[in-house]
Amino acid sequence: MPSIAGNLACLWAYSKAADAPSALVLSSLLLDLRPTEAVAQRAQGMVLAQQQKYEQALGYLQKALPAMPQDVGIHTALASTYDKLGQPELAEKHRRIAQAATMPTTAPTTAPGQAPATEPAISAPATVPAAPVQPGT
Repeated sequence: MPSIAGNLACLWAYSKAADAPSALVLSSLLLDLRPTEAVAQRAQGMVLAQQQKYEQALGYLQKALPAMPQDVGIHTALASTYDKLGQPELAEKHRRIAQAATMPTTAPTTAPGQAPATEPAISAPATVPAAPVQPGT
């Protein structure tokens, strides 16, 4: 339930028809119900960041980060918040983490300029002719 409410609050805050008051009410209610949960802190921080309340947002985002270190949304919101607060080095750090988290984790299997290896064809199993039926058996 907390993650659904948190996601809904963020969706309201970041949608084209942003409903900032509803987003803040929902994220605040979630935070009141579960003040130590990272999902609630994340939602409150992201909603506050969207509403340009950067100093308030920073505290909530920082509290959520240890429990959700791979969360792209937190790192993106932190990058934006640090930019707005005049801390470009920290902004860049979180921007890089967010970008790394969205990159594919598999490396190419061929060197540049080489054609990819082809999988060996799987042949269909050989068919076994049916044994002739003997009359009377």
